Amino acid sequence: NLFWAEDRWALIDLDAMCQHSSLASFAPAFAKDRARFMRNWPESSALYQLIDQRLPKQVQ
Repeated sequence: NLFWAEDRWALIDLDAMCQHSSLASFAPAFAKDRARFMRNWPESSALYQLIDQRLPKQVQ
């Protein structure tokens, strides 16, 4: 879900929401969710390119 608040977008995945107890469990879940989200657009689209630049590819 995308929300607009205070002149900024917020991305919230309410369907698969869960609290991870460690970065080790969160990182692969984030990568999977990011990949699933990015499949919504062709890689050549301007929106895909913009989101790909702004949405972190990895968590630290």
